[in-house]
Amino acid sequence: LFSNCIYLANVPEYSFPKATSAGYLFANCYNLKEISTLFLPNVYTMSGTFYSCSGLTKLPEWDTSKVNIMHEVCNGCSRLIEIPNWNFINVRGISNGFARCTNLTNINNMFIPQASDITQLFVGCTNLKDTAGLTIQNVGYLNRVFANCTNLTRVSLLNTDAVYSMYYTFSGCTNLTNVALLNTGNVKYMTGVFADCHSLKNIPFFNTAQVINFVSTFKNCYNLTNIPNLNMQNTTSTVEAFANCYSLGAVPNFNTEKVHEMTSMFQGCNNHSFAVPNFNTINVTTMHAMFKGCHNLTTVPNFDTAKVHTMSYMFDNCYNLKTMPEFNTYSINSMAYMFKDCHNITNATYFNTANAMYMTGMFLNCNNLINVPLYDMSNVYSIESIFEGCSKLNVIPIFETNNIVSFNSVFRNCSNFITIPVLNTDNAMYMDNLFRDCYKVASLPNFNGHNVISYNYTFSNCNLITSIPSGFNLNNATSTQGTFYGCKNITSISVSTSKANRMDYMFSECNKITDIVMLNTNNMRYGSYMFANCTALRNIPNISFANAYNIENMFLGCTSLHNNVYNYLTNALPNA
Repeated sequence: LFSNCIYLANVPEYSFPKATSAGYLFANCYNLKEISTLFLPNVYTMSGTFYSCSGLTKLPEWDTSKVNIMHEVCNGCSRLIEIPNWNFINVRGISNGFARCTNLTNINNMFIPQASDITQLFVGCTNLKDTAGLTIQNVGYLNRVFANCTNLTRVSLLNTDAVYSMYYTFSGCTNLTNVALLNTGNVKYMTGVFADCHSLKNIPFFNTAQVINFVSTFKNCYNLTNIPNLNMQNTTSTVEAFANCYSLGAVPNFNTEKVHEMTSMFQGCNNHSFAVPNFNTINVTTMHAMFKGCHNLTTVPNFDTAKVHTMSYMFDNCYNLKTMPEFNTYSINSMAYMFKDCHNITNATYFNTANAMYMTGMFLNCNNLINVPLYDMSNVYSIESIFEGCSKLNVIPIFETNNIVSFNSVFRNCSNFITIPVLNTDNAMYMDNLFRDCYKVASLPNFNGHNVISYNYTFSNCNLITSIPSGFNLNNATSTQGTFYGCKNITSISVSTSKANRMDYMFSECNKITDIVMLNTNNMRYGSYMFANCTALRNIPNISFANAYNIENMFLGCTSLHNNVYNYLTNALPNA
């Protein structure tokens, strides 16, 4: 009736004796500040009656004994300071009832015996301090009831005998410190129930025997120090259950026999005393990022991982992990970034990788890694950055790489690498940064580059290389940006680059090159800084600028170029 009357300020006494619904009666009356007595004796639904009446501080009292639906009744009444003395005895649904009532500080004797769904009842009531005053009996859903009540400090005893779902019930209650022992004997879902409760230090010994979902249950509880030995006998997923619990110490030996997902379970738990027992992981299939960012983790039990197919990022940023566990990896599919930034590991464990397909970045930045066993890579399709940043590694076995299409950054910054292994590159198409910053590599093997289309910075800063192998193939490369950048000991160049369109920085800083025997630039579009600071360069072949778009500073610092070369360039450059 008055919905969206945004200038309505006062409502006198009204009587609607035959009305059965007051749904959204005053919705969005933002300037409404006072309502006198309302006579609505036969109303049974009050959904959204005062929705977003952000000017109301107090609500009228009337007989609500017949009302059974109150969804969103006062949602968004941001100045409301107290809950009216209404009769909630027959209310069966009141989801979002007082959501976003940001001035509400207390709940006054709110008895809701029939309601089964009170989802988000007080969500976003940022000044609410205690749950005391709320009495429930038959509620099955407590989903997000007090979520984002940022000033809530205490959860008083609630009758939760019938509750089976507690999705994010108290999530975002950043000042919550005290939680009563609630009856959770029938709860099956505890997803995010205490997520983002930053001040919570301890939790009661809840009955969790029926819980099947512990996803994000205590995620981001930064100050949680101890966890009781919760019964997880029926739990199937613990994804992010304790993620970013920075203060968490030793973890109890939960019964995890039925768990199949442990993704990010302890991610970010970096307390000095953090340790995990040998969980029963017989049915676990994924351990993705399980201990990612656990900086102080030093050892890990040899879990039963026979069914695990994903271990990607499992120990990423575990700085103090000293030894790799001996897992059964027969079923593994992905080990991508598994030990990334594990700076204290010196010897890699042998894993059965017969079925592995992804080993991208597996040892990325393991800067103390010295030894790597021979892994079966017969089915592996991705190894980008697998040894990047392994600055103490000087030799590796010759892996089977017949399926590999991209060799990008495989040995980048392996600064102690001496000999480049002869890898099968028959199917390779990308070699960007492959040996970049391998300062001690002195010679290049004649690997097959027939299908390679991108050689960006492939040998950049390989300072000891003196020549390019005669069989080195750039025939199909479309991008050779910085390919030999900083190769300071190369003296001559003879490469076929007929398809290359990106050639900027290709030989920049190669300050011992004297002659370029062959270099096809017919398709070159970008050649900026291509020979910059090649201070010994004297001669170049007839370079075509027919398709060039940007050749800025192409010969910057080439102080030894002969005059006849300058004459040629003077005639050729206007076409660029």
